[in-house]
Amino acid sequence: FGIDRSHRVLHGALLDAQLLAQVYVELMGGRQIGLGLVSDIVVADTGPVVASAPRIVRPPRVFTVPEGELLAHAAFMKGISDPLWGAVASG
Repeated sequence: FGIDRSHRVLHGALLDAQLLAQVYVELMGGRQIGLGLVSDIVVADTGPVVASAPRIVRPPRVFTVPEGELLAHAAFMKGISDPLWGAVASG
C-alpha cells in the first residue's frame, strides 16, 4: 500500500493502530480499493452501501430492589451534606 513504516522503532499498540488505520483508509477507497493486486479493474462508485437488519426490540427488564438495600440507600443519601442534585431539583 506504500505506507511508511520508517518511524517504527518500537512495537506498540498505538503504532499498530496507526498502521491499521492507514491500511483501512486505503482499502475503503484510497489508492487501492481491494486486496486484489489487479489494476485494470474499474470500480464504479455507486455511493455508500447500507445494510439493513431487522431491529429486535425487547421489553425492558424490571428488577426489584430488596427493602434492605432501599433503606441503606436512603440512609446513605441522608448522610450527604449539601448534595448537588438537591440544588438542581429546587431550581
